[in-house]
Parts: sequence; structure tokens; C-alpha cells
Amino acid sequence: LQSRRPYPAFGRIRMWVTDGESRYHALQTEYKQRGPWGLNLTAAYTLSTLRDNQQGGLNASRARRQNPRDTSTEWAQSADDIRNRLVIGYIWDVPLGSSLTGLRGALLSGWQISGIGTFQSGSPIFINQDGDTLNTDSEDIRPDLVPGQDPNLPRSQRSIDRWFNTDAFRRATVTYGTSPRNPVVGPGRKVLDVSFAKSFRVHGEQRLQFRWDIFNALNTVNWNNPNGTLGNPNFGVISSAQAAREMQLSLKYLF
Repeated sequence: LQSRRPYPAFGRIRMWVTDGESRYHALQTEYKQRGPWGLNLTAAYTLSTLRDNQQGGLNASRARRQNPRDTSTEWAQSADDIRNRLVIGYIWDVPLGSSLTGLRGALLSGWQISGIGTFQSGSPIFINQDGDTLNTDSEDIRPDLVPGQDPNLPRSQRSIDRWFNTDAFRRATVTYGTSPRNPVVGPGRKVLDVSFAKSFRVHGEQRLQFRWDIFNALNTVNWNNPNGTLGNPNFGVISSAQAAREMQLSLKYLF
């Protein structure tokens, strides 16, 4: 290996080159509704595609190119590509109890319910192989695609134990692998955050605000991407998830 380096007297050389490119196309829509029944609603939907020729910055996950001298073979869907994304935000000043007085009015009127719902498709998964089979001193060699095999599984066949078709990949042993950089897409994300708030008048303009915030209110399981390294025992397996439901109670004194 050492004799084949461009500068054989040295080991690895960290190279900084600003030659990465990306191409982003999107359809962005937004809907706003103000006022009826005290409800303010905003919904935004984006249909997009993002392609690039490197996986990340040098200070992040490195460029992760098989052949640093050939960017033409690196073009693929970006790891940051999210094809569909819908975000719904709302604030509702609940009209219930507005005509009540006394203790019932103090407890039932003046509530505000707000929240954000996020629904998006998954992001592409970087696929590589372990070891240094090609003797290139690189951790970013991709495997070969098996002819006739689709790396993506039908939705009905996906599970956390086998998210994509692992049989579609085989170890590259002679030349750079034929698999694209990010050939399969990971799980999507569905999260609904909800907040309940009410202000109590203390004196004059002084108020005490109570809030109950619920993150991932429906306790939806949002899986992380599966392992993408051929040769790892967990290749294609999902072994972790994003945060489950979390709640917080708070009091705020306004004066």
C-alpha cells in the first residue's frame, strides 16, 4: 500500500478541496387560515429531490468517495434528501367557557391548544463494506450490486430485522463497487407535538401561565436508519429509534 501512495514517503494526507456539488429541486406549497372559531392554522408541504456527489463535509463524515479523483461516479440521492415533508402548525384559542364566571369560568375559560405535526419520508442510507478488501486504505468502498436484485424491498416485506434487500449486495474484491452511494431509503417520521396553556390573572397586568407540553404525543415509534455496512452482523437491521413521548409541566410568571 505504501509504495502505491501518490507520495510514498508519507502516510495518509488530509486533503481539503472545495469540489463538492449539489442540485436541489422542489415544489413548495403553504396554506394559512386565520381566525374562524379562534383557530389559526398553517400547513406547508414540500416535494423535493436533492442530489450531490459527496456524503458530507470533511469535518463531518468526510466526503466518503470511493475514488477521490473521480466525482462523476459519485452522483446519487443525498443523505439529506427528504422527498415528501408535511408540517402542520396550529394555535387554537378555545372558545369553551367564555361566558362563564366565577370559579367555573376561571378553570374552564381561556385555554389555548397549540401544536406542530411533522410527517416526512425517510432519508437515503449510505452503503459501504467493512475491511479494506481492495487494499486502498479506505473505509468508504461500496459493495457490488447483484444483477437482477432490487436493493429495495416492497413495503409489506420491510421489518426492523431486514429493512432492505441485503441479498442485493456482494463484496467488491477487484474494482470499486458498482452500488450507488445511497441506494435505499430509511424509515419516515411522524411526530405530533401538543401544548395546553392557560393564563390566570394575578393582579393588574400580572399573570401566571400554566403549560403542559407533550412531545410525540401519540408515542409514535420513529425508527432510525438501519446499519448500512456489508460485513457487519447487523447489516440491514434497525437497532434504535428516536425519542418516545416526553412531557413537561411549567409555570411562567408574567409581570
